[in-house]
Amino acid sequence: MDAMDPRALYETPNAGRLMPSLDESFDGVVLLGHHAKAGTRNGFLDHTWSSASWFEYRINDCNVGEIAIEAAWAAHYGVPVVAVSGDAATAAEARELLGRVETATVKWAIGRNRAKCLPLPRAHEEIASALRRAVASIGEFKPWTPALPAVAQLTLYRSDMADDLARRVGMERVDARTVRCTVDSLLHINPF
Repeated sequence: MDAMDPRALYETPNAGRLMPSLDESFDGVVLLGHHAKAGTRNGFLDHTWSSASWFEYRINDCNVGEIAIEAAWAAHYGVPVVAVSGDAATAAEARELLGRVETATVKWAIGRNRAKCLPLPRAHEEIASALRRAVASIGEFKPWTPALPAVAQLTLYRSDMADDLARRVGMERVDARTVRCTVDSLLHINPF
């Protein structure tokens, strides 16, 4: 922490709440060190939320990953995602989903568990460059806002994983491994 910028505020995650300090006063969200959604070919450590249990996540029938979940959460406050760093597949996913977003590609997958990575100083410079571009054009970004009410649907790897979720109030069992529900707020875009 002693190498961190003294002008910035840092916060540790709060169990149960994504981005606990986020509110309408923020100009943008930066997603550092992200991975492509589960099932992405040539995505290094591709996953969505849990590589142990989540197989596919959909919002309004659109297959999405953590970038979308976090972008929707931020959109509740009217805050756009302005920059994303990760591998090439992550950068492509961010641009496809968000449109106008700055990206920093710091690695290229050779398979799910292998990647060619930039040397750390070059990776830091790529990220810093993306952040400088984002700050310079901060008013040009728009929040990614799925239509509400939204249908959130999760397919898990095994049926027993869906058994537990299906018991929750408001959940509908779609098939052996899939549950879904309708949410009225972007704060609840990940009810699982």
